[in-house]
Amino acid sequence: MHLLISSVGDVTSDLICERLAEDVLRLNWERWNEYSIELDKKGFRIADCFGRVVTEKTIGNIIWRKPVATVDTEPGEFWYCFHEFKNAVESIISQIRLENQRKIPIDPLLNATADKFKQLRVASQHLTVPPWRFTTTPSKHIGTSANVVTKSVTGQPIPGTGDFSKVIYTTTVDPTELADGFPWFLQQEIQATHDLTVVYVGGQHFAFTLDRNLFSGMDWRKSIGTDEVDESWQATTLPKELTDSLSNIMNALGLRFGRIDLLAFNSSCDDVVFLEVNPNGQWAWLDPFLENGLFDAVVDFLISR
Repeated sequence: MHLLISSVGDVTSDLICERLAEDVLRLNWERWNEYSIELDKKGFRIADCFGRVVTEKTIGNIIWRKPVATVDTEPGEFWYCFHEFKNAVESIISQIRLENQRKIPIDPLLNATADKFKQLRVASQHLTVPPWRFTTTPSKHIGTSANVVTKSVTGQPIPGTGDFSKVIYTTTVDPTELADGFPWFLQQEIQATHDLTVVYVGGQHFAFTLDRNLFSGMDWRKSIGTDEVDESWQATTLPKELTDSLSNIMNALGLRFGRIDLLAFNSSCDDVVFLEVNPNGQWAWLDPFLENGLFDAVVDFLISR
């Protein structure tokens, strides 16, 4: 029995559960009260309301999604119990990590060592990386307003910016107009014809391109939810030189899985620049009808012994 850690509304988890059927117990963080848990010196037991059970003897792999669990702080007892429950589950995960690390194919704890700055330094040894700088004094940035972008290195939403907290996407800026005293990630703007994203799955490369003429602005993520973008990613075959470079980058970062984002100057992808790796990035939208092999490859990777 595999343990899937997620949250309500994660469509990718829905698809994984549909595929694995009775072989997976899905634990949604924010609905902790729908599960029972036992943990002592002899082991553990987690059960859901459907009768599925995982123990230290029966657990297969831990499939760790990105649970976005919003837990109401009123009444305070529910919020308190959520964190107590979550801490116990995380302790179980820590023990499994200690005993058999490969039972957690995508491990947020280990992935944290592949931070954005390390990624850029490693990638620069294998691919072109746009010049960049993280600074609290953007006014001193040497460059012109026409070729600099800023973006978030953590992807964290900004509280207090509306019902749906805003995220800083890639945006063209004039560094001299940014406020000193705040942290900014600045990078040279790249004028490319295509976005290229590559899902790296245990040594396999699943590549997809998006024509940048299909959306406005610098960042395609601002157009998520529109047919022009969601349905326009095209599967492509990468040059061997590029797949070798990507494999070298992932190996150097210690990652077995990740979605790699690049920019390409043509549809053949023989001239690209590296942007970043998301070690637990979304991927299911690239294979919505489960027909190009990506979904099967990822599920096989997640449950592989």
